[in-house]
Amino acid sequence: MKENTLIDAIVGKLPKAVHSQSMTFGSLSNNGTPDRYFDGPNGDLWIEFKQIAAWPKSSMVGGVNAKKRGCYSPQQYAWMERRWRNGNNVYGVIGLPDRSVVVQYSPAEWIGMSHVSEKVPRGVLVELIQTICLGEPSEPNRTYQPAARNRRAAD
Repeated sequence: MKENTLIDAIVGKLPKAVHSQSMTFGSLSNNGTPDRYFDGPNGDLWIEFKQIAAWPKSSMVGGVNAKKRGCYSPQQYAWMERRWRNGNNVYGVIGLPDRSVVVQYSPAEWIGMSHVSEKVPRGVLVELIQTICLGEPSEPNRTYQPAARNRRAAD
């Protein structure tokens, strides 16, 4: 699976009230700009997406390495870390071969990597984006709990 397929799958599930903008051309003028910007009346969020085609032998994903697929470049890490210090509204998302995702919430996770056991279904990421941008997910039976985000944000 390609990174664009992952992005399209997430964006396609969001309600129209969530604005989603590709930042592809933004990265041409400022190396490191995340792939996507989302916003709504409740808040905004930047996300850098990565997609890996095979399960890593170490079971760890993310990290900073300009030459390794599925890792953040040093420029991406610098941009994300700066945004995190100035608002805490940037995530890294690694798509896994089974169509689940690992959501990384802080610089400690981006640079230190995350274990694949932290994976969640893509729908959880959709709910997370929707909750940040609109305030509450539309589904009454949600799996994302805002308290989990607050714990992570303290990293």
